[in-house]
This record gives sequence, structure tokens and C-alpha cells, in this order.
Amino acid sequence: MAPAASSSGGGLSGQASAASSPARSSSSVRAGSTAAGTPRPGDAAQSAGGVPPQPLIEAMRGHESSGTPATSRPGSPGSSQPAPDNSRGRGQVMRRGALEQLVRDACDESSERILAVLGSNLESLGRLSVNLQLGPSIRGDRCVDSRLASARNLDEVVTAAEPNMDVGEGSTLDMATMRARLHSAESAQAAAENRLRSQTYSLENQKVFLKNANDEIAQLKKDVAHLRQLGAHYIVELESSNTAVDGLRECSERQENRVRVAEASHARALAQLKREQEVYKAAVASSTAQSRRLHDLLARSDAADDTAPARLRRRNEDLEEQVKRLTRVNKTLRAHVQLEEMNPDVLVLAVEGS
Repeated sequence: MAPAASSSGGGLSGQASAASSPARSSSSVRAGSTAAGTPRPGDAAQSAGGVPPQPLIEAMRGHESSGTPATSRPGSPGSSQPAPDNSRGRGQVMRRGALEQLVRDACDESSERILAVLGSNLESLGRLSVNLQLGPSIRGDRCVDSRLASARNLDEVVTAAEPNMDVGEGSTLDMATMRARLHSAESAQAAAENRLRSQTYSLENQKVFLKNANDEIAQLKKDVAHLRQLGAHYIVELESSNTAVDGLRECSERQENRVRVAEASHARALAQLKREQEVYKAAVASSTAQSRRLHDLLARSDAADDTAPARLRRRNEDLEEQVKRLTRVNKTLRAHVQLEEMNPDVLVLAVEGS
């Protein structure tokens, strides 16, 4: 289908060029004549599609002043009656027809002038449209794209859009297809390179972040290991401290028990001491009284019988009586000591020490 379209496009472009060749020649002749001479006042109006106003006014005046002879109707060829005087109406009809004819002539002349001026441009536009629509070699051609981008007028655009006719239609289509594919592949490659570059940058950033994260994780692991070591050391110290505290607590409890036992023993000893003091005081008081009585007795005995045998006899009696009393006192004290569960020898030593 593409070669047929290109061949038809070539035919259409040839027809357009053939049809516009007279207009181009006339436009070139008019352009040469205009460029050779000086510009006229009516050229602007002619190029705009109008007619010079002065010839039109003169023609209208000539048709108004001139009259046309009356003609008979086709239905009465042999009529002898004179025709009515309709010169005014006929003049108006003739003037209107002349005006219409003049307008037609002016329109034709204006159309010819417009075609002469715009023929080359119309031909260029036709060639450009045909080449753009039916020229497959343009699609995907970067040279054509660059020439079209750098074109500044219609001729440059048409020249840039002309396909290379040296290559066959099939080759042209294949080349255009390959150029389009190459262009799309290059665009995809550029996009892929951009994506690869961005992914490379992001991968490098992720590697840097990963390295920093790994360093932080390693440092945190070291800190955790150090903290675990400190925790284990503190646990060992705490266990040793707890053991020492338990030992001290046990020693304290033992000391408290000993203190309580010692306090109880001290209280019992104080009570026993008080009782023994009372007994000792009573014994001392009794012995003092006995000593006084003995002195009195000796004094009286000395006064009554002052001989040595008498004194010795009285002394022996007093000593025997004193021994008896002391024996009774000793028995009483031993009974009290046995009741209080005390050692008599210790009590004797305590009494002798005091």
C-alpha cells in the first residue's frame, strides 16, 4: 500500500506542478515587470484582488451616456404599430447589464492577478502537503527535521520537505521505517541511560547509606557487647555483695542472739548479785554485832577475871559459838545458792574479791 500511495503522491505532485506552471510563469513575468519599473498606485489594490476604480467609473459613464436601439419582440415580426417609448427603462436595463459585465470582467481580471501572485505559493503549498502526507522518507529523517527546524520561509520549508527521489519507493519506505525505529530506539536508549544514571546514583546513595548503617550497626553491636560485659560484671559484683550482705546479716543475727543471751545472763547475774549483796550485808552486820559483843564480853571478862587461862577459855567459847553461827550461815547461803543454780565456789571468790 505504501508504494502505491507514494506513486499516487508523485502523480499528484506532478499534476500540481503542471497545473501551476502557467501561473508561475505569469507570476514570474509580472514580478519581473514590477521589479523593472516603478511601483504604481493601483498595484496594491490589484494584488488585493480589486480593480482600478478609474476605468470602472469611466465605463459606467460611457454606458450611461450611450443609448441602444429599440428591438421588436420576437412574437410580432411584421408589426406596423410603433413601439412605446421605453427608452428610460431600456437605458436602465442596459446600464445594469453593462455593469454586470464590467463586474464580471473585473472579477476575472482580479482572479487572474490573484492567481498570478499566489500561484507559486499555492504550488509550494501543494507540494509541501503532498510531500508531508505521501513522502514516507520524511518520517524518521533527522536531516529533514533539522532542515524544517532551521527553515525561515515557505520556500525553505518546501525545499527541506522534499524527499530523496534517487532511492526506490520500497527502499524509501524501509529506510523511513528504519529511521523511525532508529530514532525511537535512540530515544529509548537515551531514556534508559537517564534511568540507568538515576538508578546508579540512587544505588550509590543506597550503598553509602548501607555502609553508614552497617557502621552504625557494628558500633551499636560493640556498645551492646560492652554493656553486656558491664552488666555481667555488675551482676557478679552484685551477687558477691549479696553474699557478703547475707553473711553480715547472719553474723548480725548471731551477735544479736549473743547480745540477747548476754543481756539475759547479765540480768540474772545482777539479780543474784543483789541478793548476795543483801546476804553479805546481813552477814557483815551480824559479824560486826558479834565482834562488838565479843569485845564487850572480853572487856567484861578482863575486868572480872584477868588471868590468862580465863581469857583463853572465854575466847575459845566465843570462837566456838562464832564457828557455829558461821556454819549455820554457810548452810543457809549454800541452800540459797542451790536454789538459784549458782556455783558456791564462784560466789565465795566474788565475796572475797569484794
